[in-house]
Amino acid sequence: MVPRKKSGRYKKIGGQTGPIKHGLYMSPSQLDGRTWVAKMLKKIRTGLLEGFPDPPPIRVQIIADLCSVKIFQVNCYKANVLTGLSDSNQYTEITCLALMNSITRDIMALDQLAKNHAPKDRVPSLQEYLEAIKEKNVVLPEIK
Repeated sequence: MVPRKKSGRYKKIGGQTGPIKHGLYMSPSQLDGRTWVAKMLKKIRTGLLEGFPDPPPIRVQIIADLCSVKIFQVNCYKANVLTGLSDSNQYTEITCLALMNSITRDIMALDQLAKNHAPKDRVPSLQEYLEAIKEKNVVLPEIK
């Protein structure tokens, strides 16, 4: 039997009971990896980690994890307000603006870290490679 409380609903999650939370107040630690929320968070995280070598450094992974949760929370808030499911008040608007500001700073930090971890020697394009060979007068072997 799941206990009930006057202030809100409770749901049994993984053997524990706790209030159902969503939107700006969801807990990513209680997500089941098979849900669409967990899959969306993974897609966002993967997109944020594109510019890094595999595996990315731990500090980059932490920033990407936190940023993906913030992005999802802001999108939930915007969707609820646009569809009329949730009334907007000053507290949620300030929270949403703070999250968006934090997302901006996280993405700027990820960009800076990506520049620091970029390979020093850039791989030339095929056109650049062929021009370099012509400049050096290198004779390429014939392919039969």
